[in-house]
Amino acid sequence: MHNQQRTEIPANTLFHFAPLHGITDYIFRNIYFRRFPGFDTVLSPFIYQLEKPKASKYHFKDLLPENNTGIPLIPQLMGNDAKNLVAAAKVLASLGYREINLNLGCPFARIANKYRGSGLLPYPERIRKLLEEVCSRLTMAVSVKLRLGRHDPQEILELIPLLNSLPLRNIIIHPRIGTQIYKGELNLACFALAAAASRHPVIYNGDIRNTANLAAIRQQFPGIAGWMIGRAAVADPFLIGRIKTGQIITDPIPQLMEFHDELYSAYEKILTCPLHLLHKMKALWQYFAQSMPADNEELQALFLTVSKDEYLQLIDRIRSNGTWLGLS
Repeated sequence: MHNQQRTEIPANTLFHFAPLHGITDYIFRNIYFRRFPGFDTVLSPFIYQLEKPKASKYHFKDLLPENNTGIPLIPQLMGNDAKNLVAAAKVLASLGYREINLNLGCPFARIANKYRGSGLLPYPERIRKLLEEVCSRLTMAVSVKLRLGRHDPQEILELIPLLNSLPLRNIIIHPRIGTQIYKGELNLACFALAAAASRHPVIYNGDIRNTANLAAIRQQFPGIAGWMIGRAAVADPFLIGRIKTGQIITDPIPQLMEFHDELYSAYEKILTCPLHLLHKMKALWQYFAQSMPADNEELQALFLTVSKDEYLQLIDRIRSNGTWLGLS
């Protein structure tokens, strides 16, 4: 593992687990939070607004209280129709939730082209009307997760004044535009302007990969209300422990493999098709592999196999011979 110096974190600093669609479902969350404590809240992967008066029984499955016992979960909603967003939020209120987060940041074209996620960011007046109606019709707290814009980072500077006029709990800003997806440089200069102009608490979200770059960003933005970590928290589950306590695990592979085994067992119970199970586990290994040597032969073979038995044999070889580097 990379030798990373502990960052002194004030006791009241909050850390939030970002949602990863298809990854951080309730099964993952329950196992992760039991094994790797440290995050103060977690956003759910988004669910869509209610398009019909009555949702199917599966619409809220990921958010049912019995599936999230002891998890500090904030549901995230996606949509562009206030009435339908409010309908979904009221179901969540009936389940005991007291806060929702609205997704104005999803960068993927299939979402944005339907004026959802970051696809709404070029239309500040539409966002104003949407949020005004949602906030006025709910007793729940509302927060917003967004990017600097869809096409232009200046878009957020038009949005901040209207967000300031709304009773939001906080805003979470990822300092890229939607068309970047997760590539290219962070625009920290534009983020700084947006954060300075916001009257709401601002949570920073974007490319926190280790304690060193967290320290650098914290030094640049000392007034930030909290820090959101997503992809790196999956790629290196030990990261939050290093941030919070300075704890460095000298031999992380056994703990990682115990985590893997519990996830595998849980998903095997609900994914009866072997190929679906392998697809799920390979998606997780796309993240774990970032903390391991790029030339690991077992990992290269793992991503190619379509055999459950071969997958398990490769897992045993990683268990015996794997090397953990952490994120650089």
